[in-house]
Amino acid sequence: MLAAFAVLFYALPASASDNCSPDIKVTSKVLLEKYGEQPIAAGILTETLMLQIFASETGSFTVVAVSANGTACLVASGENLTFLKPSTPEGPES
Repeated sequence: MLAAFAVLFYALPASASDNCSPDIKVTSKVLLEKYGEQPIAAGILTETLMLQIFASETGSFTVVAVSANGTACLVASGENLTFLKPSTPEGPES
């Protein structure tokens, strides 16, 4: 999967970091076209930073941090994404 990171960010314009793109739209397009990944979740980390998770039907996923100006930086990527059942007050469901 590390090779996939290199391919993904080689295709994206470089910014301050080798793992960043100046535009989340470009990142989204590359993740969709090259890996079949689409946004499945997002959350606000701070006033100026959001986290987005992209995933494919095959289980590959990428976590991207997006700043207020649209800069998108790779946080993590992997395979075999699995959704867990929520816990109940009595403990995890079986």
